[in-house]
Amino acid sequence: MKSPDLVVPGCHFTAMFQPFVYHWLRGEESLYIGVSEFGWQRLLSKHKWVNRVNVMPDDKIMVYYCDTKAAALTLEAELIARHEPKYVCNKGGKLERKVDFRHSPFYR
Repeated sequence: MKSPDLVVPGCHFTAMFQPFVYHWLRGEESLYIGVSEFGWQRLLSKHKWVNRVNVMPDDKIMVYYCDTKAAALTLEAELIARHEPKYVCNKGGKLERKVDFRHSPFYR
């Protein structure tokens, strides 16, 4: 009988529906930082950059769960200012257009 590939505790399952910030890393390089108001559906639906085509097997997606959307937006701005991700040009949380990932060498 096959063993499960992933076991998700109930507290992690319910957290999947709350706001969070996600940070996409390739090795030590910060590629993208974003926020999702309604949990994992943002990443599991049609995300423009962070998706199964662009994310490589050794990449990491770090997730920071937050109690509110406001808290998530604040954390997102702090992380962008600290890590300066390659594919986010709104440094410091300023609302500016993000770089189109399709023009990067990583896009396949």
